[in-house]
Amino acid sequence: MKTEAMHTTEEGLTRRHFIKCGAGAVFAAGCLTTLGASSPSLEALTNQSGGANVYVCPPVANPKLIKWVQDNARKSTYVMSVCTGAFILAKAGLLDGLSATTVRGGIDRLATAGQNIKAVSDQRYVDNGKIITTAGLSSGIDGALYLVSKMLGKGKAQQAALDIEYQWDPDGKFVRAALADRYLPDFQGLDGEIVSTNGDTEHWEIKAVITKPASLAGIMELTQKQIVSNTPHKKSSVTISERAMKNAERSEIEWKFTDDQGRAWQGSAAAEASTEDKGKFNMTLRLARSR
Repeated sequence: MKTEAMHTTEEGLTRRHFIKCGAGAVFAAGCLTTLGASSPSLEALTNQSGGANVYVCPPVANPKLIKWVQDNARKSTYVMSVCTGAFILAKAGLLDGLSATTVRGGIDRLATAGQNIKAVSDQRYVDNGKIITTAGLSSGIDGALYLVSKMLGKGKAQQAALDIEYQWDPDGKFVRAALADRYLPDFQGLDGEIVSTNGDTEHWEIKAVITKPASLAGIMELTQKQIVSNTPHKKSSVTISERAMKNAERSEIEWKFTDDQGRAWQGSAAAEASTEDKGKFNMTLRLARSR
């Protein structure tokens, strides 16, 4: 997680890690991960750098912050978190025994951030009555509009959405953490550039230009090892088969597994030497639910 130097308020809170109390609600907001980071840092670290404090979000180790949240939550009608703000609520003991969600990269850790927390990966926001948690940043808009509808009625929420020119869909099913790439490893050691990445809850495709490892064999060996050992959210072991290629400049593997919900998946990875850029390799990864 990238660290940033910031000035603190008298309460010891940074401006970026804001906690705001108003309209009968407490809002806890964390910050986004940096580009390329798989998950947010879950502890606040402070040190001296040129005389300035350096903070890593969310600042869950800040006892003043946690006490502030606990005190204000007791006298508030609603408490809502956005993104990694869920970890602040968890540290404050407000999520114990409840269902909750957070940004995609932190959902697995949220389950162990308190006592008996059920981490939810297929909802943009989770309402426990008083406690509402939302997923990644834009989900916080949906959660906020939902909270407005609870407090003031659906009409007020719809008007607020129109005022900010936001296409609010209360029944929207897009949830980042539920997309099919949740079953792909966080590939390490493959350097290059992603050309495209897209899909839905049933399938995913990634196209990339790989520069390291610098050989076709090295790329496929590394890919295969990580698929076998690091495929997340699987119930069964991963079985891999290698397809015979007539062209020595192309290699392809296929794999199968069963996910944590008992559903079957099939994937493929193909790489070949680029005909345009020497020393580069075009790679395509595909993953889809088996029918």
